[in-house]
Amino acid sequence: MNKEIKQCAAFKDLFPSYLEDMVEEETKKWMEEHLTKCEECGNFEGNYKECSKIQEVGSNESTNTKYEEDKKVIKRARIILTAGMAAVVLLAIWTSVWILM
Repeated sequence: MNKEIKQCAAFKDLFPSYLEDMVEEETKKWMEEHLTKCEECGNFEGNYKECSKIQEVGSNESTNTKYEEDKKVIKRARIILTAGMAAVVLLAIWTSVWILM
């Protein structure tokens, strides 16, 4: 494996950490220098960022859908709980009236 391929592989492995600013200064400088020299890694950077944006949008949509589903489940649970409480209260009133007769 030649030196250039090893550098590109290292760049691609470190890139997520680079985006989150979790690499040392020396590594950051090397990556920025490599990015200006290597067309393949420049393309990789663009594709990576584009894919990340698409994943974020998809994640937000699924989160919103999950939130809406949770709201529906909670609403149904409240209705069932309220109906149950009403039934218990009516049964208690009916029992009280029946005993007093």
